[in-house]
Amino acid sequence: MLLRLMALSAIVVVWGRAQEPATPPGVGYKDSFQLNVFADFTSGSSVELTNAGFHRITASDRGFICVNAYVFTPQEELCNCCTCVISHNSYTQLQLSPLARCPVTVPGTISRPGFTPLASGTVKLVATTPGSPNATNCNPSQLQAGTLLGGTGPTYMGAAFATGLRAWATTLGSKTRFETVPLSPLERDSLNSLCGNLQQNFPGQVGGRCPSCP
Repeated sequence: MLLRLMALSAIVVVWGRAQEPATPPGVGYKDSFQLNVFADFTSGSSVELTNAGFHRITASDRGFICVNAYVFTPQEELCNCCTCVISHNSYTQLQLSPLARCPVTVPGTISRPGFTPLASGTVKLVATTPGSPNATNCNPSQLQAGTLLGGTGPTYMGAAFATGLRAWATTLGSKTRFETVPLSPLERDSLNSLCGNLQQNFPGQVGGRCPSCP
């Protein structure tokens, strides 16, 4: 009985962090920023996503959150960025092979006309709220500048950091959860700048809706 209570307590502690603000100087919630590494982007690797539904105003709201994704090469170059809007309790699977196609020639890739496919790298996710509860306007190069939290009910705030994102990496026959890590203001600004540069240099090709996102 004691072991069962200890196990339940551990679960409450781990999952309770979903609604906790990050500890300064980190911004957002404790689960707003998540990452994982992939040894092979080419063998059916994917990111599985769901939304716990924290940012709902009424029972009829779909509680959308924006999942902003950033794919980095092993040499720290941003290969691609995109965004995916997911509703509460939904299941979304992002195939990584379309995302791991860099619109610029970067070290460690194999040349291909137009884009260069990436073999391995890091995927970072940042959860934000749309402009309004049922909107779908998201932009991976416009992570908000302050520490604004999305909230819920009458305290809902659009274009802010979100909580409740859960993500799993599926690759080479295995599945692992994304790690939640603190998001520093400098890292947030870097993601905005790098993704914005790709959007500017490759309009309509990078920085929009993620491929395979519903």
